[in-house]
Amino acid sequence: MTNRITDISQRKAAIVAGFGLLIMTIFAIFTEYFVRPSLIVPGDATETATNIMADELLFRTGICSYLIIIILDVVVA
Repeated sequence: MTNRITDISQRKAAIVAGFGLLIMTIFAIFTEYFVRPSLIVPGDATETATNIMADELLFRTGICSYLIIIILDVVVA
C-alpha cells in the first residue's frame, strides 16, 4: 500500500523535472543552433570578436541561456 501524500509529491517532482528538461532543451537548441553559429567564425578570432561587438545583445542572450541550462541541469539532476 502506498501513501497518497508520497505519490502526489513524487508526481509533482516528476512534472517539475519534465518541465525543467523541456526548458533546458529549448534553451540548448536556441543557443547551439542560433547564437553560436551567428557569432563564432572558426579559425578567425578577429571576425568572431567583431561579430560579438556588433551584436552584444545576442552574445549576452547566449551567456544567459548557458547559465539557465547549467542551473536547470543541477536542479533537475
